[in-house]
Formats: sequence, C-alpha cells, structure tokens
Amino acid sequence: MSRSARLFDPRRVLRLALPAWFGFLGCSWSALARAETPDLVALEWDAPAGCPSAEQVRAKIRRLAGTLAQAATPLSAEATIEHKDDDSFHLRLVIHAGSVVGERNIDAKSCDDLAGATAVALALLLHSSTPLAAGDLEGANATRSDGTATNGSPQAENPNKKTEPSAAAPKPQPPTPAEPAREPQPETRASRSWHGLLQLPLGTASLGPLPKPNLGVAFAAGLALDRWRFLAQAALWQKQKTSATFQAAQYDAESARLSATLSACRALSLSRFELAPCLTLALEHISATGSGPHIVPRTATSTWLAPGVGAALRFYVAPWFCLAASANAALETARPEISLAGVGRVAQLSAAAATVTIGPEWIL
Repeated sequence: MSRSARLFDPRRVLRLALPAWFGFLGCSWSALARAETPDLVALEWDAPAGCPSAEQVRAKIRRLAGTLAQAATPLSAEATIEHKDDDSFHLRLVIHAGSVVGERNIDAKSCDDLAGATAVALALLLHSSTPLAAGDLEGANATRSDGTATNGSPQAENPNKKTEPSAAAPKPQPPTPAEPAREPQPETRASRSWHGLLQLPLGTASLGPLPKPNLGVAFAAGLALDRWRFLAQAALWQKQKTSATFQAAQYDAESARLSATLSACRALSLSRFELAPCLTLALEHISATGSGPHIVPRTATSTWLAPGVGAALRFYVAPWFCLAASANAALETARPEISLAGVGRVAQLSAAAATVTIGPEWIL
C-alpha cells in the first residue's frame, strides 16, 4: 500500500465515529423527550388512510397557537373524517371546553383542507380570553348534522313558522371575537407548508457494486413540500482491497468509492411514523490502484449512473426532529472490471446494489 493511502483509513474513522454517533442519538433522544411541549388540546383523530396524521394536526395547532403557554379553558376534541361516495370528505368535530360541548360538521373536497380547518378552529378557541359558550364551540359558519345552521340566522329556524314582531324578542348576537367569521388564509398556509431537511450524521451500508459489503458515512440535505420529500445525499465509503495470485505472487487492487444520490419520495402518514416510497438516481465514482511485484502503482477511475427505487421510514420525536431510515435498490448502468497489466482481472463490479442508511433528521 502506498504512503498516500495510509494517510486516511476509513475503518479507523468508522470505529471512532460510530460510538460517538450512537451516544449523540441517545443524548438527543433524552433531551428532546424532556423538551417536548405538551399539547394544548387533547385531540382524538380518526381519518382515512392518506389523510394528515394526528401528530401533523397537533403540530399545526402548536404553530398557529404560537407562544401561548396555556388556554383559558381546557379543550379536548374528537375529530372524525369520512370519505363520502362523491369523493368528498366530511368532518365531524366535537369540542369540549370544560362542561360545554359543541359540534361542527364540515364538508370539503380535500382531507388536507379538513385537517387545516380543525387546526385553525382549535387554535382560535385557544386564544379566547373569555369563557367559551356552546355557540363558540359550534362556530359561526358550521352546520349541524341535521343540516340546520348554528349562527342565529333565519335559516336556523323553522321556515314554516310564522313570527310576530315583539319588543321582547331577543336581538341577534354579533359574532364573538373568539371565532372570526372568515379565516381561510392560515388553513391554506398550514396545509401547504414547506420545510428544509438536514440529515447529519448518517451511517450507511451497501451490498454492491464493490465485490464485498461496504460501510460508509454520509450526510443529506433537502426540502419537504406537503407530502413530498426531496433529498441530495453524499457518501464516503470504506476502501476495499481485492487480491489475486499470479505465478505464486500476490497482487492487490485497492478500490475507493464515492457516491451522490438524489431521491424523491411521497410520504404516507402513519401517526408518528411516516412511510414514503422513493425514486432514486445515484452517481457512482470508483477509483482503483494496483500493487504487487513489478507493478508500477497507477490509479484508474470510472463514473456512471445508477437509477433505483426504495423506501424511507421516519419516526417523529418532535415537530422539528425525527429518526430516519431508508433502503433502496439500484441498477448499475456500468460494470467496470478491475485488472492489472500482465496479471489480468482481479475483480468484476456487480450489476446492482442495495443500500441501507440510518440517522437523525433535523426539520428546519
């Protein structure tokens, strides 16, 4: 092995980095568990597959509530979303404020819209500085399941009933400050939010394209847009040595690997867990140097693309931190041969590769 090859030993780096990485994860987990803010609303969430998860709705409520530490009246809610035959969605939201109970029924074309409406409604009620009444919980624009309005308008009464003017008739009450009549903008921003993603440090293992299983270290950065996840990852792999015997003499070829991978994933929400199928495109770069009797060390390189498919799994510890793992399989578009002049082939790279990566993800 040449002097320059001894200056950087990936095996020594991995032996030093992996224990520190696992210790870092343990400390981060305990610190985040202590720092996680309790939910301001006790929310029970029941929605079809493909809808936002309960944790995502709670995160929206926390973002809309801002710096509010405690609500004037403790709130709890049960939200149930049903997928109707006309491909629309119906939300039944039952809200409890102490002993007061109110119900809202909302129809929408998108399950994301109903999740946003739930978060907006509960966040607005949290900011109420006065005791909440049943009318506040039912909302100015909601409808009951029997189809009658709840805002005190003539539609809420029997249209066949004749009323006589009376001085003692109650006056219509204006909308309470706790429930503004129209607030669609926060809902739209919440359902279309984007975040930066940073994965660091990452541990990775690969079977292929090098002849032996390979370990490496990596980092990734990207963007989360609604349910889409876009990441660019760079990985440095442990060097491999392949040997061959020719005329009773041993010859070696040392291979170094670098890779860069782009991935696009579509998230499927599963409460705190998130599963996302992915499409990947990797750029592989291999360099090999030969050594042995009468061999002049010379480095040859090869670079090619490797498209593939995979899946990513996330466990959300907090709205800004999760543990991420991914696995993917790639088809190599080239199969370079490692050979030595006068000796012949030492190794043949594989036609496919499987890779597993795990580490923390920071949501910016």
